[in-house]
Amino acid sequence: AVDVNFAALDVEYERQIPERFARFVAALRDPRREVVILTEVRRGPPADAILDAAREHHADLVTAGRQGRSLFERLTVGRVTTALLRG
Repeated sequence: AVDVNFAALDVEYERQIPERFARFVAALRDPRREVVILTEVRRGPPADAILDAAREHHADLVTAGRQGRSLFERLTVGRVTTALLRG
């Protein structure tokens, strides 16, 4: 049996999030790419608000993150992502 320290993995994962996200956004904003990044704040059920915004902006792609608090939770698809997939 392998002894895994999930708490330590969670701490390391959360420590890396800001830097990884910054690299991701920088890659998308590369002027050689034709990518438009929009940031909005909406109210209401999350999946409905996201789908409404995607339709209004004629989005080609919607990405959905996972707010899992533990390693196991992050390995599964969340409630909002599931609702988005069902659209």
